Amino acid sequence: DNLTLWSNGDELIKTVAAECNNTIVVIHSGQQVLMESWVDNPNVTAVVFAYYPGQETGNAIASVLYGEVNPSGKLPFTLAKSLSDYPPNGIYTENVSDPHVVFEEGNLIDYRWFDAKNVTPRFEFGFGM
Repeated sequence: DNLTLWSNGDELIKTVAAECNNTIVVIHSGQQVLMESWVDNPNVTAVVFAYYPGQETGNAIASVLYGEVNPSGKLPFTLAKSLSDYPPNGIYTENVSDPHVVFEEGNLIDYRWFDAKNVTPRFEFGFGM
């Protein structure tokens, strides 16, 4: 597991945002990603977390961006500001040969962890238009 964008995606976003004052970032991921290195850039005007929408992704995203449909989805998880904001339960595991995860935080899963630990997330569970 890795919470950074693939293929130097963070650097690509920063490079595009440096040249374009209306940069819209579309993220295709099925899990949380770290975005603090670019999300507050004034030229990044929108972030669309599109997950994995399938073969019609281009048409679907264009319909959202051009206002033809209302992007009514909500985040099904919390996006943290840093890796250390997440509970130590397997959101990110480095070089682990045993994929067994022990959820020592009990019921403090996702937004409950952030609330209990008084951690301000980047985008909270349920965030969205």
